[in-house]
Amino acid sequence: MIRSKSLLIFIGIIISLSVLFMSQAESQTSGKPKSLDPYNIIPKEKAKTLMVLEGKEVEVILLYQNQTLYAGADDMMRVLGMTGSYDTEKGTYVINGKEFSKRKVYEAKNPSTKETTIFLPVDELLKFVGIRYTGSNLGEYPTVRIQTSSFALPTPTQVPQKTGAVAVGTAQVTGTPTPSPQEVYAQKCNKCHGCNKVTGQSYSAADWSNIVPRMSAKEPGWINNEEAAAITKYLSEGGR
Repeated sequence: MIRSKSLLIFIGIIISLSVLFMSQAESQTSGKPKSLDPYNIIPKEKAKTLMVLEGKEVEVILLYQNQTLYAGADDMMRVLGMTGSYDTEKGTYVINGKEFSKRKVYEAKNPSTKETTIFLPVDELLKFVGIRYTGSNLGEYPTVRIQTSSFALPTPTQVPQKTGAVAVGTAQVTGTPTPSPQEVYAQKCNKCHGCNKVTGQSYSAADWSNIVPRMSAKEPGWINNEEAAAITKYLSEGGR
């Protein structure tokens, strides 16, 4: 009986010490964010086309690693008009007085300048602050379009349809003419990503027949069947 009690006491001491050591280890590392590879930072000339705010491209330092797009925290605060700072003791990034999860705070040190930048995953950040956005993975890097004025995406507007008729005995046409495939493409596809970015892709007609419906499904009702067919034909012909 005494042996059993001694064994239980010994086991209790071991467990207590283990918990203590784990707590100390966590407290020592909690203030340090996870590291990202600085060589995955996207070049400025490419990065400036990937982040669009209210229809205007904005300059933000971006890093793409493991299929995730990260943005410089301070740059994003500037762009979004918010206040943010990194709490070194807690290892969290504080946005407008609220703590962003420390598990989602990263850093990358520039090997040349030795300057360290705090990065936040773009998707998680925009969800955390409650801002609506659309993303596209069509190109080499993801493209993000942010709408902050109303925290909502623009209300879809339909492409004008042909409503007039040719008068008998004349060549005059009344009403609004049907837009060209290029006009349909520019109006519809530019909502989620830059048009030049898409036409620069070397996909076959079969590829575009799969890509266009997939893109259209992201915003139901924004592109109808006729418009999708026109866009597919336009892209299949190399944007001509």
